[in-house]
Amino acid sequence: MLAADRALTILVSWGLLFGAAALILGSLLRMGEKRRSEQKTENSLESAVSHETQPMAPWPLVDQFERQPVEAVAPQPSSCCLTKREQQLLPLLAQPNLTYQDIGDQLSISPETIKTHVRRMGRKLGVSGRNAVVAVARERGWLGDENLP
Repeated sequence: MLAADRALTILVSWGLLFGAAALILGSLLRMGEKRRSEQKTENSLESAVSHETQPMAPWPLVDQFERQPVEAVAPQPSSCCLTKREQQLLPLLAQPNLTYQDIGDQLSISPETIKTHVRRMGRKLGVSGRNAVVAVARERGWLGDENLP
């Protein structure tokens, strides 16, 4: 029995030893993979920052836009992101003496619908509120006599 106990103790010790070695080897392999991954990321960043990288945009396309006059590139009311109804509302919103109720009566829609249009116009133009929408429309030249819908 003593020999069997001793043999079992030796086997367990060797098993623990091999198990610990496997854990250590596994973590070393994972660390190596992590380092290789970090080096790849570092190399990618270095190449992106280096002066030898290719330009992101094709130069002929950039040159084409640089040669165009500013008026040709500026958005026009007809090509704007606003709907026809929103363009129809702009001149009425620009009149400070008109309330939403007055505008709604003229267009046969409710004041809440007009508020919804103003909110959506504001989102499209990156502003908030009736006055800001009108200000952006004036800035872009959409409220001049020649640009009325």
